[in-house]
Amino acid sequence: MANREEEIYEKLKGEIINLDLVPGTKIREEDLVNRFHISRTPIRAVILRLELDGFLIVAPKRGTYVSKMDAKQINDSLFIRKAVEATVLTSLMDTITEDQIKELEDLLQKQEEIVLMEPSIEKSKLFFHNDNLFHATLFRFMNLEGVWKEIHTNQNNLNRVRIMANLRETNKVEKVYAQHVQILEGLKEKNLDKTLEAFKDHIDGGFEGIDNVIKKYKDYFI
Repeated sequence: MANREEEIYEKLKGEIINLDLVPGTKIREEDLVNRFHISRTPIRAVILRLELDGFLIVAPKRGTYVSKMDAKQINDSLFIRKAVEATVLTSLMDTITEDQIKELEDLLQKQEEIVLMEPSIEKSKLFFHNDNLFHATLFRFMNLEGVWKEIHTNQNNLNRVRIMANLRETNKVEKVYAQHVQILEGLKEKNLDKTLEAFKDHIDGGFEGIDNVIKKYKDYFI
């Protein structure tokens, strides 16, 4: 039962992050019970976890809804991400190995294959996963997996809006991929200025895209 509960939790969390369930969507216990063919007890446990994670709002007498995104929290998360990852890249400049470069090249090869796919929401979701994997790998090379996990876990709002800003518009994946290539080129050349400039363009582009999304989809934000 614990495995089944975890499976349902991950499924619903993914649907919220990927905006299959948009902010404001009402979540009904009975619908989930029927959908997953399971009793109310594990469903209630899943709802509680999603509420604690900030994905759901449980309002007495009103029901349960997918939470709206906090615009200020998103900007704070981007600021933290930019500062921490720039430090990781700076440190990695002196320690990166040929094997690690090869691993990043393999990741970018997979991203290139995704970029060449026909535009679709599924393409965007797949690229989003591989985008995160590229950055997580940089942290792993510095033995900072825990730092990445901490940042990533606390960026639920940011992850949702990234889907909207950079990946829902399927032409954006090409730009993100090209920025990853420039980051790797800087690392290979041990050129810190080039690496950080490419990373700055990467993150600042996210700021700009997110600002536009907040204006366009006001009802999704608080």
